[in-house]
Amino acid sequence: TSREALARCIDHREIFHDEMLDLFRQVMSGGMSPVMVAALAILFLGASNKIIAPLMTVLCCGGLFAVSSPQQHLIIKFSPGGEMMGGAMIQLAFNLGNAIGAYCGGLPIDHGAGVRYSALIGVGFICIGVLLAHILHSRVKKAGY
Repeated sequence: TSREALARCIDHREIFHDEMLDLFRQVMSGGMSPVMVAALAILFLGASNKIIAPLMTVLCCGGLFAVSSPQQHLIIKFSPGGEMMGGAMIQLAFNLGNAIGAYCGGLPIDHGAGVRYSALIGVGFICIGVLLAHILHSRVKKAGY
C-alpha cells in the first residue's frame, strides 16, 4: 500500500537522520547561506564566463538540495497521522517556490537589466529564507522539539 511505501521511505531516511538534522541546523542558523549567497554573487559577476557560470549553477543547485532533504524529513516527522498530507504539502511548497522564483527572476529580464541580474533576486530570497528559518527555529525551540 502507499502507507507502507511511505513508511519504508521514512525508515530509509532515518539512516541519515543525524546528518540531515545537522545540515538543517546549519541551514537554519545561516551556516549554509554564505555559500549560497557567494555562489549567486559569483554567478552574477561571472555570468559570461563559460567555466564559472556552470560551476556556480551546480553549486546553487547543490544548495537547493542541501536544504530540501532535511526540510522534507522534518515535515514528514512533524505530521504524524498526516504523512500523506505533509508529503503533498512539500510538493506544493516547492512548486509554488519555483513559480514565484521564476516570476521574480524574470522581472529584471523583463525590465531590460539582463539575465545575470536574476541571481541578485536569488540573494534576496536567501536572506528572506534565513530570516524565516530563524523564526521557525526559535518557535520550534520554544515548543521544546
